[in-house]
Amino acid sequence: IEVTSGVLEKESKWMNRGFIRRMRNGRPWVTIKIAASIDGNIALKDGASKWITGESSRQKVHMMRAENDALLSGAGTVIADDPTFTVRDAEGRSPKRVILDRRLKTPLSAAIFNEKDLIFFTSADASVDKINGIMKLGAEVLTIDAPESGELEFVMAKLCEIGVNYLMVESGAKLTSSLLRHGLADEISLFVAPKILGGGIQFAQYLELGRLDDAISIKDINTSACGDDIWISGVLSCSQDL
Repeated sequence: IEVTSGVLEKESKWMNRGFIRRMRNGRPWVTIKIAASIDGNIALKDGASKWITGESSRQKVHMMRAENDALLSGAGTVIADDPTFTVRDAEGRSPKRVILDRRLKTPLSAAIFNEKDLIFFTSADASVDKINGIMKLGAEVLTIDAPESGELEFVMAKLCEIGVNYLMVESGAKLTSSLLRHGLADEISLFVAPKILGGGIQFAQYLELGRLDDAISIKDINTSACGDDIWISGVLSCSQDL
């Protein structure tokens, strides 16, 4: 797709950033949502994370979900928190829920199965019995036909095929770090609680950068209060220009 300059060019590109990203780069516009303590932890060492941020932040997250076509998470988050990833505390429809679960570890009793529009991405050697069990609960199961190094690109391409322009990510440190490492994230939405958790799990602790110059910066920053929390949003430097 060719985008020419004109009146309100920057504003027009921003309003259509999901479509532009999908047409130009073959993936959705990806927003990583993070709820963390003021020292950067998204959970305690044992994985406990409910609730770090307050009610106002959680309501804002539900509004964000309603603004996105799909929501991506990993099996670890589903097992640890047993979320539904639906819109409840805001107006709007729930996004498609997309779970990256290579070994199909998600229990069939998980709350995620209580709603429709659920897609699982798994590896080619996943249990056939588990695949059948998940499909009986109404979810779609897609096999990742790519090496591990290219699985995220495969998932993004498949989501584009079904028309996902805007993808929200609510996940643990491993998936978040992988998206940042591969340059597959565009925007960050960080909710910071006025709490210190100490030696917990940091949201990008699996992202290793060789030099300080390789740091991922944030531009077009917006900050505002969200109850007792602080909400910080902006575009990541790893996001390609529109």
